Amino acid sequence: MLVVDNNYFLREANADAQELLATNPSPDGHHPLSELLAPGPGTERLLANLQAALLGQTVSNVEIQMDNNTGDHLDFVWNMAPHRDANGNAIGIICVGQNITELKQAQQRVIHNSRLTTLGEMATSIAHEINQPLAVIRLTTQNLLTKVAVGFAKNLPLDTGFFQSKLERIDQQVARAAVITDHMRLFGHKEQGPKIQVNAQSVIQNALSLTAEQYRLQNIELTYEKPEEEITITARTLELEQALLNVLSNAEYAVNKSSSLGHKHICISLSKGTTATKIEISDSGAGISELTLPYIFDPFYTTKEPGEGTGLGLSETYKLLSDMGASISAANSPSGGATFTIEFANTQA
Repeated sequence: MLVVDNNYFLREANADAQELLATNPSPDGHHPLSELLAPGPGTERLLANLQAALLGQTVSNVEIQMDNNTGDHLDFVWNMAPHRDANGNAIGIICVGQNITELKQAQQRVIHNSRLTTLGEMATSIAHEINQPLAVIRLTTQNLLTKVAVGFAKNLPLDTGFFQSKLERIDQQVARAAVITDHMRLFGHKEQGPKIQVNAQSVIQNALSLTAEQYRLQNIELTYEKPEEEITITARTLELEQALLNVLSNAEYAVNKSSSLGHKHICISLSKGTTATKIEISDSGAGISELTLPYIFDPFYTTKEPGEGTGLGLSETYKLLSDMGASISAANSPSGGATFTIEFANTQA
């Protein structure tokens, strides 16, 4: 707990709050809070919210990562309320922070394990993506070896142009395979850090590259509708990919469960409106029961058969997107099946 006066001077700090102070406050209390906290983005956010609270704005349940006086990163949820004197006059702000570091770490472990599970489930697609450039490399190498053998047998001069073009093709395919394997390596890592500006089309394409072959083998038609112009959103790349893969996995289950309905189809579309950018994932399954819809994002809630799901996929997706400032909703499509809509508020230019 921190108590700050109207001039941003620290007046009181309990024992837990003392751990956040990089500099001990003077006994006379004539040090602004900004000089006592360790510098960094977390301190800047806390001070910005403190200023908003002093201006009369409501500050509640604001998550901020800050450094303590030993340099450790801690996650807090902050709430701020007016500090009043005996006459009811506002003389400052009481800041109450709840340390949620262990909770955030546990959530990160769940997300990380989910990513590893996703990689395992998509092994077929990953192998297919890597085998394509490897097949090209093998064929090109065989052509080079044949050319060398014929040249030596007939004592022909080396065709440098032919060799250069073939070697350039091999180099391109090695680079392609490297991109795939690097992405798998990054996807398996824990993601931390702030949100950044990312290309929405690229994130979606990366997610689809992990599922395309898997869907093909199950006779699921996959379509991707996107505008020609580049769309930029504020997100964490790998976490958004994980959210998309969770929803796509849900759609895959739905269309396979309802395969008796006929054609199996999943469509993902990207569009930018006046206020928000939308990513919609629709399937040709049986849709979602009206009784289920209100609970579909609740942890451990699942309509799958025992052993087929934990009920954590969509709740994890909801959490990932919420932390990025995005939203997700589910509804039944008029034409049948379900549609999940992810929305990112457009950033102001």
